[in-house]
Amino acid sequence: AVTCMDVNNSDSSFCSGHKTGDIRIFSMSTLERTHHITSHHSSPITSINFTADMGRIVTTSTDGVIKVFETRMQKTLHTFEIAELSVPTMCSSVGLSKDDKFMAIGGKSGGLFMVELDTQQVVEIFRDRHSTPILGVAWDPNHGSRVASIDTLGSLLIWE
Repeated sequence: AVTCMDVNNSDSSFCSGHKTGDIRIFSMSTLERTHHITSHHSSPITSINFTADMGRIVTTSTDGVIKVFETRMQKTLHTFEIAELSVPTMCSSVGLSKDDKFMAIGGKSGGLFMVELDTQQVVEIFRDRHSTPILGVAWDPNHGSRVASIDTLGSLLIWE
C-alpha cells in the first residue's frame, strides 16, 4: 500500500513510498514504473521527497530512520537517525530547502529539527511552540528561510 508520494519539480516523474519500505519511481508521461527499490526501509515509509535537482530522494520511516537515496546510481548515500526525533505517525512529512542543503522534520515532541543533508547533522531544533506532534512540514520555495509546520491540533506555525 502507498503511504506517501512526491512529484519532481519538472513534472517528469513521481515517486511513492510504501508500507513494505519499498520505493517506486514512475514516468509521468507513460505512467510506467522506471525503478523499484525493494526494502529501502525495514518499516513503512512516512515521507518521500525528491530534491530540487532530482538527483536524490529523501525518505523517513516509522522506525525513525532517515535515508538519502541517489536516483541515478540507484544507491543509498546516507542512513541516519536523530537521537531526539521520533516520527509521530504514518502521516508525517519532511520539507527540503530550495538549494537541497537542509531538511526540516517535525517530531513527536512538537520540536522542529533542521538537518544539513550532506553531513546529517542537526543544526537547530525549534522547541516549545507546538504542544503536540508535528505532522506536516513545508519549505517556502520563494523564501529561503521560511518553513511552515502543522501539528495534530491543526496549529500552523511559520518559522523564519
